[in-house]
Amino acid sequence: HLNANISRLHSWSCTDATISTRPSKFLPVKLTLSAQVAVERPKNFRLRARSPFGDEADFGSNADRFWFWMRRNRPPHVYTARHEELGAVGQRLQIPFNPAWIMEALGVVPIDPQSITLQQPGNQPNTRLLISEVVSPSQEVIRREVVVDVRLGIILAHRLFDATGQRLAEARLSDHRREPSGIVMPHRI
Repeated sequence: HLNANISRLHSWSCTDATISTRPSKFLPVKLTLSAQVAVERPKNFRLRARSPFGDEADFGSNADRFWFWMRRNRPPHVYTARHEELGAVGQRLQIPFNPAWIMEALGVVPIDPQSITLQQPGNQPNTRLLISEVVSPSQEVIRREVVVDVRLGIILAHRLFDATGQRLAEARLSDHRREPSGIVMPHRI
């Protein structure tokens, strides 16, 4: 059901997005940023974020390369690499996730049913976890969880955890709406 919905969605964009962060080892301050996001299957992605102080981040991917720049990077470089170089670059720069995972969290890449196991979390009868373990570009084992409301047939969240169980990242999806095309999309990520 989820992949049938995803297969009909080729691309989307938002010019009026807001991104909220919380302090972490990767970004030690809390920020609220305005952003623009564009996503197109299979690898085209761009996220540009701004604060009242100016440009803060630019993350992206195209058919050949991925890149990222953050104002607070030290040194303040634009990092770019070919997709096939992700392993080597990920180890050297300690990248905690694969850029392709962003495309999955943003709803344009189908879920591989062969790579997941299904779990029912605790006392939530309408919720299931689609779980997979993958190796990050920095060679760490990462647990990926996709939280699904099976009653409504929608994805509620994507989560990444390190080997100790510490949450590295989470994308929560809500305000799901049926578009005129019939595709059900979250309007809040």
